[in-house]
Amino acid sequence: MIFSKKTSPYAAVLTLTLFIASLYIFAIAKTSPFVTWRLKAVDTLFTWRAAYSEPLKHFKEVVVVGLDDESYQKINRPSPWGREVYAAFLDTLNDYRPSVIGLDFSFIGASPNLKADAWLAESIANSQNVVLAAFFDNTSQYHVPELVFAKNALGYGFVDKPLDRDGVNRRSKAMVMTSRGGETAFSFSTLAALGHLGLSPRRNLEYENGETLFSLPEKPGTGRWVKTPAETDPKSQLWISYRYGITSFKYIPFWKILAGEAGREELEGKIVLVGPVSPIFHDIHQTPLGLMAGVVMNANEVLTILDKDFVRRALPRGEWAFLLFLTAALTLIFYRTGFITRVNVLVCTEFFLYAAAIFLFTKKNMIFEPFPPMFLTAVTYVAVLSYKGLTTFLENRALQKQVITDELTGLYGHRYLTLRLENEFKRYDRTKTEFYFVMVDIDFFKKVNDTYGHEEGNVVLTSVAKLLKNGIRGYDVAARYGGEEFSLILFSQDMKGAQQTMERIRAAVEAFPFNIPNGKFNVTISCGICSNRAANVKSKEDLIRLADEALYAAKHGGRNQVRIHQSE
Repeated sequence: MIFSKKTSPYAAVLTLTLFIASLYIFAIAKTSPFVTWRLKAVDTLFTWRAAYSEPLKHFKEVVVVGLDDESYQKINRPSPWGREVYAAFLDTLNDYRPSVIGLDFSFIGASPNLKADAWLAESIANSQNVVLAAFFDNTSQYHVPELVFAKNALGYGFVDKPLDRDGVNRRSKAMVMTSRGGETAFSFSTLAALGHLGLSPRRNLEYENGETLFSLPEKPGTGRWVKTPAETDPKSQLWISYRYGITSFKYIPFWKILAGEAGREELEGKIVLVGPVSPIFHDIHQTPLGLMAGVVMNANEVLTILDKDFVRRALPRGEWAFLLFLTAALTLIFYRTGFITRVNVLVCTEFFLYAAAIFLFTKKNMIFEPFPPMFLTAVTYVAVLSYKGLTTFLENRALQKQVITDELTGLYGHRYLTLRLENEFKRYDRTKTEFYFVMVDIDFFKKVNDTYGHEEGNVVLTSVAKLLKNGIRGYDVAARYGGEEFSLILFSQDMKGAQQTMERIRAAVEAFPFNIPNGKFNVTISCGICSNRAANVKSKEDLIRLADEALYAAKHGGRNQVRIHQSE
């Protein structure tokens, strides 16, 4: 057996499953494939919630204005556009009196057209509610808008969002310490959301004890503020609560604003986020809801803040304990129940875990990762089933060995010998291969028992059995026929070789000393050989009978000799 008999079978399989679970939790789960599968499973929760949840309270307060392919065709200007286009756009948009305008474009550095720059700077100053985009490059250098634009804007914030290991944007940072003299940079979306509420990020945003704290209105119009924590990971990243794609938001093409064809009610008092949505700008990113333009990602992040729709983890610190407990409980159930019950428990547990993950996410905004417990449930089922199958196999092999093996000598038993002879006769019908059957008897064995006792008699039996086994080749067969009689099946040799083999064994037995307290003694054996090709051999019974007759001749010829059956 694999485990000691002192160890209960359940304790053994529990040790196995807990070891596998620990290996997964502390090592395997951190490898790239498993990280990806875990995150993809979480993405299904976002997809489910987006399809079936109710719109957020501030949902209608966010409008997306997209610089799309249609706008390029309508405006009909060479790319890239000069800043006069954005200045004209901003002047027109101001007439609709939006609450905040977020321009997700890079206005970094001066352009060749200084008049266009001055016009855009004036338009930003007239608006007094424009949030501009900044970004970090690959060296973490913070690039901000040209000073003439930045000083007149409501603020500027970074639009960068970190990528998870599978290349998907799921998180963001509300603020970052930059290399620009320790300056705190706020995200583009944070500035837009707080600007809409008339709040300052420096007064209403802080980072404390692993959480980002937003000071937000408790209820509209009450004048009461409450610090709302947004759970962050060790990298100070918080989940963006993705709920909407571009088709869900109120969407207006860029050209319609420029042409003054939008409705006032669509924009007045709203957060208007403007940015490219066409793939030609390479601002399309993979998110839990699929491919999404950067401006739409910002819109989801703005709503995350406005509605305090912050995502939390269901088990931020105790997930490992839950997984180990689940593994232990399922091990007990799978081990002590029948096949049908095990399958039902497996299916119901997998369904319940995923349903619980959906419920917690859609109703409580809590991420309960479904993949780890579902994976370990399946692994536990397979491990218990494999363990039970292996132990059953080993037990059956042990029982089988007991059935076909003589307990005292370790040689094959009479039953195996009979079946093997029958199979060899069938094989002979196909191949015509000769083999030899040998009957062996210990001479005067009764005298050994009577003189030295049955314990010494058993020593003689086991010693002779060992000499027989050692005297033949690996593919020959040695069996205990019964009592002090043994049988051999010898393959791949002629009669002379078989006789020589038995003479060597006979001599080895004769020379073997048995030492007892009262002195020493030796025993001898008599042997009878018969070939399966003997003329009067038609069956295994004939072979046994004729070999036994040869043995009888050896006994009556003086014992301690080998006789061969001679065909008449």
